[in-house]
Amino acid sequence: MRKLLALALAAVAVLVVSPPARAGTYPMAQCESTPARALSDGWGVYGGAEIYNTCGGDSGFGLWIKELGYDTTAGMVIAVPASRPHVAIQRIDTGMNVAQEIDQVSFVRWFAGNQIIFDRELTGWADSLITRTPHDASRDFGIDVYCTTANGPANCRFSDLHRVVVLSWLTFTLAEAADPTAQATGGSLLAPGQRRGTESLAFTADDEDSGLKAVTVKLGGAAVGSYDFSASCTYTDWNACPTSQSRTLDVDTTRIRDGSYPLRLDVVDAAGNAVTVDTGRTVTIANAATASSASGAQRASAAERGAHNGSGEAAAAILTAELVNRRQAMVVPYRRSGVIVSGRLTQRDGTPIVGARLDVGSQTVLPGLPGPDAGQVVTDDDGRWSMTTAQGPSRQVSVGWRAFDRDRSYTETTNLSLLVRAGASMAVRPPRVANGRRVQLSGKLLGRPFPAGGVLVTLQGKPRRGGKWRTFGVTRTRPDGRFRYRYRFTRIAGASRTFLFRTRINRQDGYPYESGVDGKARVAVSGRR
Repeated sequence: MRKLLALALAAVAVLVVSPPARAGTYPMAQCESTPARALSDGWGVYGGAEIYNTCGGDSGFGLWIKELGYDTTAGMVIAVPASRPHVAIQRIDTGMNVAQEIDQVSFVRWFAGNQIIFDRELTGWADSLITRTPHDASRDFGIDVYCTTANGPANCRFSDLHRVVVLSWLTFTLAEAADPTAQATGGSLLAPGQRRGTESLAFTADDEDSGLKAVTVKLGGAAVGSYDFSASCTYTDWNACPTSQSRTLDVDTTRIRDGSYPLRLDVVDAAGNAVTVDTGRTVTIANAATASSASGAQRASAAERGAHNGSGEAAAAILTAELVNRRQAMVVPYRRSGVIVSGRLTQRDGTPIVGARLDVGSQTVLPGLPGPDAGQVVTDDDGRWSMTTAQGPSRQVSVGWRAFDRDRSYTETTNLSLLVRAGASMAVRPPRVANGRRVQLSGKLLGRPFPAGGVLVTLQGKPRRGGKWRTFGVTRTRPDGRFRYRYRFTRIAGASRTFLFRTRINRQDGYPYESGVDGKARVAVSGRR
């Protein structure tokens, strides 16, 4: 009775010294970023369907079908553009609800690469998370509604004001196997002869698929400069980050020993594919040759820089930092986001630098929004230090050491990644009700900042004994992070039963937290009205 819809598909020399990249992955979010909750322009429709987009509100996006003829289909499709030749759809995750069919049996179906990967009757159901993985990587995805002939020659009509399929959010996991590229284009570091002091280097980097995420400049094996382009990455289109970047940076050659070093660029794209590009240039560093003639000037410069920060007179050091269990990155729930950070400061030969003041700062995943961690820690007799982060959003924690009190820039820095899951508190009133009565769920997000446009909170429930968590509603918080929702029990009979509620908060642009489940509450429901 069903038929498969055929979907129309849209159709300076350097040396790479690292092995070919394996396929990395990255997300492409649809209808997830508040308040705009971006939806890509590439969606198309067929069969008389329309796409409605209320991603700036609470409903999401999906298929608008007034009436569908029996034994016909209508749907929407999207395909990877030809300008992203190495990108494929590896997985699809979404929250979806559908209208109730009227007069005729109908089904909602997903297609990827001409495969049916999802097929379910339209009976008014809702599911907060549906995940499908195509058998083979695909470059297209479609959703359609098929009106059958199960009840004879009767057309399909639907219960929810023509909004037949509603996607509250959707995330494509995209795969990319191609390497990014880069080249050095200019700057004093590339000039002939010996280089010393601070030199400049210009470079360009490109990735035509997922886009550029970071570039690190190396002399030999030592990193002497880097750019992180994460702040310009939106993850809402086929290229998560800009596909080309050009920058000029200062290289402090005094941080490495004199000698000749190959100049290399470590490049990472948004999919995590990393490659080391040999520029074909060799740079000779010769700072010691000018040391004796400049000793008087250096002494004067040292005086201008103030007192040495910590024991000894080291102009360079080794600064380490780690989270719990020696991790450089971790994900924690909001209630446990105050974690211990520790490390050590030593000279290059391992001698501890005692009594040094280290500056601690943080930057949230929202560009321009600083994190809650700020202050100083002092190293102990073994050069060790520790601190506890404040409760707060996902962020990068930075620790820096200035060799001298008046230095304008840090001599050594290190960064850690702390990702925090969203949390919420929730209560239900009254705690006991009869079938047919309503309860009010009220709660508040635990983590600031609260976006002015609010945060979508998914509400789920289940019987205390047995059963699965099921989504029954979605609400949006007010600007103060609070939310309310009213729910009525209609199908409870017999003895009193206890039901559990919880919140699920998906990752959303504008709210610097990872997806989290929290805010559990319970209510007793009697089968008697």
